[in-house]
Amino acid sequence: MRVLFAVLLLTFGGVLHPHGGVSMEDDNCVMRIGTMRAHFTVYQPELRATQEFCEEIPELGKAIIVVDFIDKALRTHDVEFRVLRDAHDLGRRARYEDLGDADAIDAATLVRVDAQRYPKGTLTFEQRFETSGWFIGMLSATDPATGQTMHSVFP
Repeated sequence: MRVLFAVLLLTFGGVLHPHGGVSMEDDNCVMRIGTMRAHFTVYQPELRATQEFCEEIPELGKAIIVVDFIDKALRTHDVEFRVLRDAHDLGRRARYEDLGDADAIDAATLVRVDAQRYPKGTLTFEQRFETSGWFIGMLSATDPATGQTMHSVFP
């Protein structure tokens, strides 16, 4: 029995690597918030079954957005998430400093998940994309002890 298992493991071992064997350092879906990290994933179950996306959403329609906190410290922060229209045509160059002041950010906001703590480390919401184009995700994390807010912005 051990020999059979060893043969199967050697034969199909490549199939057993979760997430394609990609390390967190090489994962394009990892976003940085100060020194902390989170994993961003979008699903379109009505159109693309269980496929995961993080850089481009392939279809218009319903999307389920999931942010998993890699660093447990984020679970103690007040975390807000927004989806913004790319009002300044920043595309892949988007940085927080380029989004404008609070009024400009509010004007570009399509969806806002209000700040709260996520003790289990997962933020999830649904968004329906009706038009194509660039959008910007913005995660803000506020440390309740210091009041310091950090931002992560990504196209």
